[in-house]
Amino acid sequence: MASVISDLGLVREVCSGRAAGVSEDTQKEAANIVLLNSIAAIHAHTIGQLLDTALPLSVDIDYWNSQDGGVFALTLYLVQSLPWRLAGWGSGMIEAVARLADGHRGGISGLGSALYSSISTKRLFPDVVLSSAKGDGSAGAIAMTPLLRVPRSANVLSLTRREIRYKLKRLEDAQDSLAAMIGSLSQAAGTNKSCPDEREARGEESAFVAMQQIEQVLCFADKNGPTDIGKPVHGPQALIGQICLAEELAVKAQTVSARFTQKLERFRRPSLIARGWLPALVFIFCARRLSSYIADNRESFKEWLLDGAATLQNYVAQYILAPLRSAYETIRYGKHSYRVVTEQSLLSDFKSLEDMVVGFARRFGNVDAADVRRRVECGDLSDVMQVYAREMQKPFKNAVFGDLVEAMLIQVQKVKVDVGQTMAALDKLL
Repeated sequence: MASVISDLGLVREVCSGRAAGVSEDTQKEAANIVLLNSIAAIHAHTIGQLLDTALPLSVDIDYWNSQDGGVFALTLYLVQSLPWRLAGWGSGMIEAVARLADGHRGGISGLGSALYSSISTKRLFPDVVLSSAKGDGSAGAIAMTPLLRVPRSANVLSLTRREIRYKLKRLEDAQDSLAAMIGSLSQAAGTNKSCPDEREARGEESAFVAMQQIEQVLCFADKNGPTDIGKPVHGPQALIGQICLAEELAVKAQTVSARFTQKLERFRRPSLIARGWLPALVFIFCARRLSSYIADNRESFKEWLLDGAATLQNYVAQYILAPLRSAYETIRYGKHSYRVVTEQSLLSDFKSLEDMVVGFARRFGNVDAADVRRRVECGDLSDVMQVYAREMQKPFKNAVFGDLVEAMLIQVQKVKVDVGQTMAALDKLL
């Protein structure tokens, strides 16, 4: 806004001094352009200031809605705000004593009466609005009634709830008012932008309407009545007057947000100190008690920590590291020698197979044992398979009276030898 104020001041000086070599129409046209641009900038700045004021109100409204709940929420808010209420009550007592001292009358009884009267609901609940159910104007009387004589229908928690609802209502009304102002200013800005030709043709009237709207917002923020801007008057003096008024509005528009914030400050949520002193006090008290307890039981805590560390170490060693190490050693053999089949067992099974095949072949006329053993080493059991094929032609008879069972047992021994060789190959692989 500093550049806007500077431009308006420069245009005002030029229009007042009548720059040499420049016609009056040219000066008026240039002044109208600068005026309209400045009013548009003030317009946008005012909307931004209103948005900056309206957005934080939602947080305060949510806070008061959360406080307007059960007995616990009301009691917590009352305790948190109690120091500030007592400070207001103390200032009221000091004022009463000062007035009594200035009057020099009443003595001790007058002092006691003044102090008793100072403890009113208005002192402890300055923001409460008490509504009379009968509508007979008794709300003000209750507000100034000493706290000890307040009727049960207006107890401390009831007064706290009324204060919360009063602040909530004021913030909601302010939020609605700010939203209405923002909507009105935005709609007016859109109207002015939609007709640029008409706006240039009637620059003074457009500036006058925009300044009226901004002036209404500023007067609402200042709690004053609307300023009489007057009616638009054509001519050089009227243009200079509008420039001066726009310059004044630009200066005021810089503090729109601060004015509204100051106006609504008493209705917003308490400060961080007011909200946090009680939790901080509880935290300090608990921390002190906890530190004292830890200091008194230092040895016990040390033993617990050592036992916990030992337990954790044993758990990791027994249930995590040991199974992993065992699995690794099982796969890689480690320092142990795990074998599915031994070499001696495999050789014994193979020698038994050779003896069985040689004996079986000798019974059927093949007396060359060396040739039979050579063929068995190569996996050839043709001497057995020929007899087996012949015996299978009459399986039931040969199973009882023939050689079918012996041929089958030789094949079983062959399968055993093959499985042993496979396991030996697997052992070598691992």
